[in-house]
Amino acid sequence: VFAAAQGNLFGPGGDRGLYRTTDAGATWKQVLKVDDDTGANEVAMDPTNSKILYASTYQRRRSQCCVNGGGPGSGIWKSTDGGDTWTREKTGIPDGPLGRIALDIYRKSPNILYAQIEAAAPAGARSGGSAGNAPGDSGTYRSDDGGASWKKMNANNERPLYFSQIRVDPNNSDRVITGGVRMQLSIDGGKT
Repeated sequence: VFAAAQGNLFGPGGDRGLYRTTDAGATWKQVLKVDDDTGANEVAMDPTNSKILYASTYQRRRSQCCVNGGGPGSGIWKSTDGGDTWTREKTGIPDGPLGRIALDIYRKSPNILYAQIEAAAPAGARSGGSAGNAPGDSGTYRSDDGGASWKKMNANNERPLYFSQIRVDPNNSDRVITGGVRMQLSIDGGKT
């Protein structure tokens, strides 16, 4: 069993990262840690090979007035050995600090993944949101090669601090549902 832990919202350290138990929860071992300000918020297992895992990390901190909902610790990670080692996925993912990232795997062909990524605004763009997101970078991304590369499908990522959920129809890789103030349904692989 794997558990993604965000950790202490108001300070560094604590139980942040991805944890694994092999004894039905009697003991837990941290298997993915980025830094003292970054926790894990998603974990997805390949349904055909339990050694292949994907996780997203989310750097965040809250103060009395504000939320820092993003930074260099946020990212998408892959393990091919059951969580013992992790590689950060970067090809096709926006450069710069990221915010919250949602993940899901297409059950019939686990090389197809979707991510909803909160990203920083491109240079010179007007920003807004916790990671400074602007329509140019934040949105829904798809990988057809097990996370090795990603392609942006659309700019849909409504209020990622609150929602940031994405689900792929188990019978149709082009049917994607995302959460938000308005529920979004895409029937064309996330292009709209």
